[in-house]
Amino acid sequence: MTKRQAGAEDCEPKLTFSDQCGAFCPGGNTMKYLFLVIFMIAGCATPASGLPAMPAECSPLPGWQDVASAAEGRVLIFGELHGTAEAPRAFGEYVCAVASREGATIVGLEITDQYREGFETAIAALDIAYALEHEMPEYWAGQDGRSSEAMFDMIVRLAELRQSGLNIEFVLLAAVSAEIQQKYIATGDQTYIEKAYADGLATASGSAARTIVLVGSLHALKERRAEWMTFDPMAMHIEPAPLSLNLRYSGGFA
Repeated sequence: MTKRQAGAEDCEPKLTFSDQCGAFCPGGNTMKYLFLVIFMIAGCATPASGLPAMPAECSPLPGWQDVASAAEGRVLIFGELHGTAEAPRAFGEYVCAVASREGATIVGLEITDQYREGFETAIAALDIAYALEHEMPEYWAGQDGRSSEAMFDMIVRLAELRQSGLNIEFVLLAAVSAEIQQKYIATGDQTYIEKAYADGLATASGSAARTIVLVGSLHALKERRAEWMTFDPMAMHIEPAPLSLNLRYSGGFA
């Protein structure tokens, strides 16, 4: 498969979960060092003891246990800058680590409903990578970062883990109904789309033990962080309040 590379070849990113409580940090499409900052209203979370060990083949960022503890009983959102190599890798390895725990793990991805049939066929195939490429060719031809090679590799990895026995299920967050799209077109209010993301996530999550989502960073905000924002992001429509991680960048490119 010929795809656009996501990330610099000469980049040696050092990734970690930050222990800081932080606000949204806007920036350009750059990435060399990645930090995950927890959005929390009531201060930084403290880790809980007794978390099961992760499978040996998983490579989550240092501090993943603290995040898993803080996310118990809540939706966990990874807000990313689309197009980096590091963000999908960090997300996938975190899911790998926590999915070995008891109960179902829901993984939410920003993929539209038109690709649902192809996506579901691919993740159940014997050769997942081949099926994913050939069942969704138009999707992987996209250029906005959500269809990057790193995202492709992450989905293949998670689907393989699912086939190996881990209780992982996927939900396509961008599966917005025609009615909602018409309201958005008529009013220009992005809140319709954001709420639809949240509603779809709530429906799919059900009684799952944990729900982990990878979306663009604006969707992950728990409040309007800039004057130009005239809509309420997805995270503002999720109850109980989710735990949002913001991926922060300093140097490199996406």
